[in-house]
Amino acid sequence: MPVDISAWLCDIPNDSLCAREIPVEPNRVKPVTVTRKRRRDPLTPPDLPLSVNSMQNSPDQATTPRAKRLRVDQLADDGDDLDADGPTPKPRRQRNTFASPPPAFTRSESSASQSTSHRSSRSGRSSPQKHMASLELVDNGIRQLGFSSSALPAELNELLAQVRRFARGRGILPQSYKTELATHKQASYFAEICEDDTCFSPARDNVGPAPTPDSVLRVLSRALECQVNYHPEATWNMMVHYEILCTALRSNGVPEFTDFLYFMPCTTAKIIGNYLPPTSPFKQIDFCLYFDPKFEPQDAAATTTTGSDAATAAAITATPQTNIATIIAKLRTSLPDQSINHTDFLPLRNRLIALSIETKKTGEGWDSATLQMGVWHASQWQLLHRLASRKGNPLPAFLPGIIIQGHDWNLVVTTWESGRTNLYTKITFGSTSDVMGIYQIVSTLQYLRHWACTSYWACVRHIIESCST
Repeated sequence: MPVDISAWLCDIPNDSLCAREIPVEPNRVKPVTVTRKRRRDPLTPPDLPLSVNSMQNSPDQATTPRAKRLRVDQLADDGDDLDADGPTPKPRRQRNTFASPPPAFTRSESSASQSTSHRSSRSGRSSPQKHMASLELVDNGIRQLGFSSSALPAELNELLAQVRRFARGRGILPQSYKTELATHKQASYFAEICEDDTCFSPARDNVGPAPTPDSVLRVLSRALECQVNYHPEATWNMMVHYEILCTALRSNGVPEFTDFLYFMPCTTAKIIGNYLPPTSPFKQIDFCLYFDPKFEPQDAAATTTTGSDAATAAAITATPQTNIATIIAKLRTSLPDQSINHTDFLPLRNRLIALSIETKKTGEGWDSATLQMGVWHASQWQLLHRLASRKGNPLPAFLPGIIIQGHDWNLVVTTWESGRTNLYTKITFGSTSDVMGIYQIVSTLQYLRHWACTSYWACVRHIIESCST
């Protein structure tokens, strides 16, 4: 019997027809477009929950990766509520990739961390002037003074008088150099010196040999290069300051680092915390002059001195010579970080610091430099005081230091007064901007070396030797 197609279609229920006539094709859903519109709206909490049932019944489950299914189904659910008055959907939050929270600090660790953070933040906020002002108010602090502001030890006055003579150009060259400079191929550089007879003295060689004209011109050309081409402080240190220290302090005819007193860069040398004054920031310097006890001359301990250290020198002279390097090695075992100095810098662990040098660029950082030198010297005084107090020995009368600003070399000095460090500034004793200034610097450095090897070494040697008895 033939089938009437029209009648058969009429017998189909309407709801089934609607279901078949409007198939839902997943690839025709446009979640990206909807999402872009929704992302322009302000975000409000809370997150809408993701329907698990809708994910399980999704027709894309068999062909769509899981991460994509989650995204498509969620966007589809969000799209169904576009006209509702519910909260605006928010993007899913990133999962925390940490499996567990970080471990809690112990009480002591937390306190130490807070203390370090407080000191660090305070050091970062405060200017050098504010730091110096605060150090005036604490025990074992630092006070800045001028050389004419108070009575100074007699030995210090004697040293300052000689440094001022060199700063005026008096006696900075031996008498024999007058003819050599006048006949030099670049004699125009030395004309000012040759015209002034006071620049020459037969006693000049007593503190060390004067540098040759060619070595002085080499320093001059390097200093000019650093100035006109805006070199950083590190380049000044390497090309100019190091060169002039070598010119002044290196002995001819002997291997380097075999001198009793020599110098080295120490830009990474840190102060040992045991000696640091209260509330002081940790400070560093750039160069230092040091004693190497292994190369002590046989007569160094018996050197006759004048002034406040005469009694100390006499006491040393009356005692038999001892191997000071051996004494220092034993003493280091009882000192913080096994160092004979107030710094943990390993090259100086068994070499005693005699003079410290801080450098800055031309016209920059004077307040910072004085703070650095003040804190550095205050820590050095703390070490010397602890060693001297073991046997009640007298301390050195003063500690000299040098602050360099580009071309200019400046002498600063500290003294110890009832636990407080007095910082005296400054005497400008030379400049690398001209040949006369370079001769002034070399003369002053050699004079300070002579003072250190006689007066200062006699005092500190006695302090160290007493600690072994």
